[in-house]
Amino acid sequence: MPNDIHHVHLDTRTLDEPDRFEVWRSYFRRTFLDIPDPARAPLFEAEGDIITSSEGVMFTAGHCEATDNYMSGDISDFILLGSILDGESLYSHADNDALSVTPASGLAMLSPQAKVRVSNHYHRYALIVVPKRLVRARLGFDIAYPEVQRGADRGRSVFTFPRAPIARMLDGMLRLAAQHAHMFDGAAAQTTLNGLVDFALATVQEEYALQNERLPGSDRAWYTAVCTIIEGHLHEPTLDAKMIAHYLGISRSSLYRILADRNETVGHLVRRLRLKKAQRLLSQPHSQISMVAADCGYASAAAFSRAFRSATGMTPRDWQQQARAGNVYH
Repeated sequence: MPNDIHHVHLDTRTLDEPDRFEVWRSYFRRTFLDIPDPARAPLFEAEGDIITSSEGVMFTAGHCEATDNYMSGDISDFILLGSILDGESLYSHADNDALSVTPASGLAMLSPQAKVRVSNHYHRYALIVVPKRLVRARLGFDIAYPEVQRGADRGRSVFTFPRAPIARMLDGMLRLAAQHAHMFDGAAAQTTLNGLVDFALATVQEEYALQNERLPGSDRAWYTAVCTIIEGHLHEPTLDAKMIAHYLGISRSSLYRILADRNETVGHLVRRLRLKKAQRLLSQPHSQISMVAADCGYASAAAFSRAFRSATGMTPRDWQQQARAGNVYH
């Protein structure tokens, strides 16, 4: 195994009873880990993988019974991004009500700025821990989250990203890594850790940009994300700028700026992607025009036919016949 990677698979049920909780706790020294019912310590049940690097990065995934984590802003030099796969975690902050994080919450990030208590209720989890010095070195800015001023997140040390595109990809990667971590060899552990760190930093950069209502230096990833969201919702007849911005987790003004840089408007892009999808569906054997119209978000086959003919100069049926004969390209 590479010198800078350490991988442990731990199952407390294989340990002597008096040592179970203490051994588990010894792998999570960044926080004070406690157990709500001290009588359970000798019988404590938990199993998981813990992968660490010499840079101070840690990936861990597994399941355990109820625990309490206490984290202090005075000593917290890391950020934590993770997903709850089953069960619930409650994040309690001194100045805010407890935030419940469940599998439906999506990715959550913890950047402790004050004392935070995390109560885990018999949960399965997957998370990546990244030192803040690595964030500064790679992204070139300090974590801005103590100054968050928007809505319910004001003053929080904990944030969830239910819609942000890159965060959703990191959430998926964490879940996959959790499934396969117990089989990782050294190379697989190294590759997984590197990929998770890259996406964790991209998530931080994405959220930083959204908070400050500005975009990263390159808009290519944002434009791709816009197109992906639109393509996933073309069946919705009322798809508009407000809905797209909502799905992306950004403001409409940011959405307009992304498209303006490419001389696009929301309406033009939606129409173009609807047409592209319609052409692809019409080329398929046994496709029905009424079904294609519905799949592409048109209120009726007649409305679809008018829009299609206006864009291509052909009716959907004529285009369908020509496409199947190999006389048109799309």
